[in-house]
Formats: sequence, structure tokens, C-alpha cells
Amino acid sequence: MKIAFILIIGAWLACNAWARVGETPEEAAARYGLTRSSYAGAYSNTIVRIYNKDGIRVDATFMTSKTGKSIVGEIKYTLPKEMSQSNEVAKAVLMKLLEANSAGQVWEIQRNLPTKQDYSRPGAVATVTSTELTVILDEYAVYIAGEKGRILSEQSERIDKHLKDF
Repeated sequence: MKIAFILIIGAWLACNAWARVGETPEEAAARYGLTRSSYAGAYSNTIVRIYNKDGIRVDATFMTSKTGKSIVGEIKYTLPKEMSQSNEVAKAVLMKLLEANSAGQVWEIQRNLPTKQDYSRPGAVATVTSTELTVILDEYAVYIAGEKGRILSEQSERIDKHLKDF
């Protein structure tokens, strides 16, 4: 239990150092240093950068915002095994991370299931499981929906072209 207490205290102290949705790559780099790895995101003009902070894996998906800045549109925190072995520790850390992503707003619970909880605040939604927290800006969700529509349209055009050639 002593280790759990130390992990909680360490997580609370480090909370200010964790990147948040809406931050720029420069702000994330100032918090974390160099990325552990990065790769192209699932949608065009997105990139995922993976960091590790206090043993917590942070996957930050950067997008181009309406203002033209690259920002974190989605962020996922995955707790290490040591933190996720205790439900109390995991919940405390994940709730602190949720608070860090509040942007001064109040998170309201939207759905409370045994294995996950969904939250919303103006401008973002979040999902908490026993080992992960995912926060998504509304702007990123709109971007994803637009990208899915664009991809579907392109696929339909290709199908139509193949049918005509057939």
C-alpha cells in the first residue's frame, strides 16, 4: 500500500507536466522532451506522438485546428501495470488526469457503466476505463466525421468507376 500511496502522490505532483488536449507540439515537447515514437494518424494531416511520463504512456494525436495551429485533438493516457493493479490508485490517477484536461470547465458524467464512464464538458468528451483515459476535443470529432465522409466519397467514386469499366 505504501507503493500505491507514493504512485498517487507522484502522479498528482506530475499532473501539471502532462500534455493536455488543445496544446501545441512545442508545449507537449516542453512537458515531455523528445517523443518515444511517432507515426501518421488514422486520418490525413494527423500525427500521433507517443510519450512516457512517470511510467504513464501518453498517445497524443495532433491535428491542424481551425486557426491553422497544430494541436492535440485527442489524447490517451494508459496506466502502467503497477498503477493499474490497485483500482483505488488507478481511479485517483485517471481522475486527476481528467481534471488536468478540464480547461477550467466542469466534467459531467454522461454514462456510468461498470467498466467505463463517459464524461463531457464544453468543447470535449472523455472516456475512462480501469486503465485508460481518452479525451477528445469536439473540433477533432468534427474533423474525424468530415474525414470519414471524404473517405467514403472517394471509395464510392472508385466503385462507380470500376462498375463503369466493367
